[in-house]
Amino acid sequence: MVQGFPVADHHRFIECLNNYRDYDFGLTHITDIELVYNDWYMSNQLVSRIKTFSL
Repeated sequence: MVQGFPVADHHRFIECLNNYRDYDFGLTHITDIELVYNDWYMSNQLVSRIKTFSL
């Protein structure tokens, strides 16, 4: 593993990313976004919604 790179086989990971560079994953329609307070891990007990914004 390369220091600072959490993927054990980073060459294979980058190759996989390159294979999907031009892949059409489709569309996602977003109607709202939320501003939240949380910890790094999005632990359920620490997530609190501050504001919701309609788009």
